Amino acid sequence: MVPKPGESRPSLDVVMPEMESLRGFQAASSDHLDTKAGVILGFSGTVLTLIAMIPTDQQSCWLIPGIVVLSLAVGFAVSALRVQGFRFDPKPKVLKEYMLKPLDVPGQSAKEQILVDKVKAYEENEKVLDTKASRVDRAVILLSVGVLLAAGLHIGRIIMLKDKSQKPST
Repeated sequence: MVPKPGESRPSLDVVMPEMESLRGFQAASSDHLDTKAGVILGFSGTVLTLIAMIPTDQQSCWLIPGIVVLSLAVGFAVSALRVQGFRFDPKPKVLKEYMLKPLDVPGQSAKEQILVDKVKAYEENEKVLDTKASRVDRAVILLSVGVLLAAGLHIGRIIMLKDKSQKPST
């Protein structure tokens, strides 16, 4: 049964709540990624501070790579937080326009046009989430390498201090 012009299809009443549920899941995923990026940012800063506290006479050749890797982790975490473009369509102004002007497709209801816009927004949001997730993944890997380098630096420092304390003074 094809609806008459201006009538909505009965299935739209089923699809619209599902679409809203999916968009809510996207928003939660975005918040999750922002939280992860924030934790990575804080932890990277803490590890960078611990590395910077190593006295200059006890530093090793791994100090600069550690600082570089952790700085890159900070950069990716910040870039994940700065990803823009998350859409929650339709905007109120657009809704008003749907009610007042003829639709793009003759016979299409405003509800159908809103669903089309929500699907487009969902697809664009998926790209934004993929970009965020990719940057957070890179930040996690760099943070892991940075923590290993920092641990190596501090273990090397402890070994150096232990060797110095065991050598007889002349």
